[in-house]
Amino acid sequence: MANGDDKAAHLPPKPRTVFALVATDPDRVVSAESMVDELWRENPPRTAVTTVQTYVGQVRRLIGALAGTTTDRIAERVLVTEGAGYRLSTDMIDIDVVAYTGLTRSGCAAASAGDHERAARLFRDALALWRGPALVNVETGTRLDAQVTRLSEARLSTLEHRLRAELNAGGHADLIGELAELVALYPLHEVFHEYLVLALYRSARRAEALGVLDSLRNRLRGELGLDLSPRLCVLQEAVLHDDQDLLSGGVGLGLSRSPTGTTR
Repeated sequence: MANGDDKAAHLPPKPRTVFALVATDPDRVVSAESMVDELWRENPPRTAVTTVQTYVGQVRRLIGALAGTTTDRIAERVLVTEGAGYRLSTDMIDIDVVAYTGLTRSGCAAASAGDHERAARLFRDALALWRGPALVNVETGTRLDAQVTRLSEARLSTLEHRLRAELNAGGHADLIGELAELVALYPLHEVFHEYLVLALYRSARRAEALGVLDSLRNRLRGELGLDLSPRLCVLQEAVLHDDQDLLSGGVGLGLSRSPTGTTR
């Protein structure tokens, strides 16, 4: 996800970090103290706060140049000083993370209303905003590392939601290849295994569906000393007994994570 990365790429490393701090937490004040901690950890220079002000000025000049307006206007309306910190306002500029959050929330609402095709489309649009790992070109400290983790988990959850919506919309046959790849990339990810089993079963590939669960069980036992979750055990029994409800029922997975990076 860009999260301002495209603009930040034109900045030196430390001003880029400052921009990332406000861009990943838009419309909220990020204190100058937090910026100092992120930039220099436990060894800030004596002029740290003044230097942060200089970096903020560089960010404002870049935004102003890209927006075709003055630095003063950016300071008044976009990257605003508030108290002992700075807030990036989204009133005048678009930030990917804001658009992403709006799309995923709309996707969840559509899925809850039973409009799975629209939900899948909205989740696809949200995922299309990602152009590589979050903040890949930014020097990160503790605060931004946490943001990277949050955003990466949110992206994975959005992917789960998109796959679920497409399965519920009847797209099982078209998903098998993608799900097989995801299972290979995330060999212990039970949601992707569940979806692959359902896609295979609904495509009249029952033996392969059972094979997916057997492979996962063997890996769990061999690497972690664990067995399949109760949910996957129920799914396995349903496939073994050729439960026809699996063909027509929705994907009954209650995801614990929301695609915006918060819990539900």
